[in-house]
Amino acid sequence: MKTKRINVSTFIFLFVLLSLFFSCNARLKTSSNIEKPNERFKYWLKDTLNSIKKNKQLVDYFIAPDSLSFTIKKVFKITHADKINNDSVVSVMLELLKEYDEIPNEDYNISFEYEEFYYPSEISKLKYEMIYEIKNFVVFENNCTHEYTYNRGSLIGKIKQCGKYSKERFEFRYTDDKLTKIKITP
Repeated sequence: MKTKRINVSTFIFLFVLLSLFFSCNARLKTSSNIEKPNERFKYWLKDTLNSIKKNKQLVDYFIAPDSLSFTIKKVFKITHADKINNDSVVSVMLELLKEYDEIPNEDYNISFEYEEFYYPSEISKLKYEMIYEIKNFVVFENNCTHEYTYNRGSLIGKIKQCGKYSKERFEFRYTDDKLTKIKITP
């Protein structure tokens, strides 16, 4: 009888020991996977910076102190006379104005800031993920200034100012798949 107890207790001891081993091994694999996206991103960042410097691209960029985020900022200023490339950010913004029935007339200037924010991806096949933002989106037309508020691919509002004292605020809303422009009164 004693030998059976020893065998059962030995079995339980080995089971607990193997369980601890596999749980520790799983923890080590998890922690190493967390570091890999950061390492992949840092290698990509190094290559990207070299490319920007070699090509002498005129962009402003910012790198976070831990090198785990990278922001590129471009300022666009165009006039009605400029030729616009169909695949550019400017053409996308003009299409957005067209969608909102806000396309400027023949004599206009448009300016906006375009920022791309890159960060490490948790998806193993990707080196980075990117989001972008449009800031200070302004159209100058016929002595009037139209300042648009841009949020996630949509215009959500505008401030129209003609002269010093004439200022109107508008809000853009989709209701029942129909776009409406609502004037906001103070």
